[in-house]
Amino acid sequence: MDAELSKEKVKVLPLEKNDIYVYGSLMRKTLKTVQCSDDYLNDLTSNAFSRYFKMVEGGTFIGALSIWHVFEDIQILTIGICPSLQGRGFGNQLMLFLLDYAKMHAVERLSLEVRLSNQVAIQFYEKFGFKKEAIRKNYYNDGEDAHLMVKYV
Repeated sequence: MDAELSKEKVKVLPLEKNDIYVYGSLMRKTLKTVQCSDDYLNDLTSNAFSRYFKMVEGGTFIGALSIWHVFEDIQILTIGICPSLQGRGFGNQLMLFLLDYAKMHAVERLSLEVRLSNQVAIQFYEKFGFKKEAIRKNYYNDGEDAHLMVKYV
């Protein structure tokens, strides 16, 4: 089935409440996060600044993105592609969707945190113009530091 997925048929849509457990499972696999799906559901339904998106082709859940859109700023909370589909350009499509969203909403700055050890993700973000701006000490539950990366648009 994975071999049949076409980037041309992929859609990015708002995440619905009934998608939250698939979303949570994806985030646990891709980000190795300990956050539970109920935390995501609470953020999705109770935080006026939260925006959650899913990337799908037909019934296949490919990836997801969550942000806090606060006035002219976007904080990227999560972005992930199913591990079996990584390296096929879907992450690029999801980031391009986000950059288009930012442009349509007159966003001036996008920011995110990424593990210092996650060189693949750091290179991915740098490819889209994100710059390392600071280090957040002990940012993750396991004590690892994070780069604060920012892109001005």
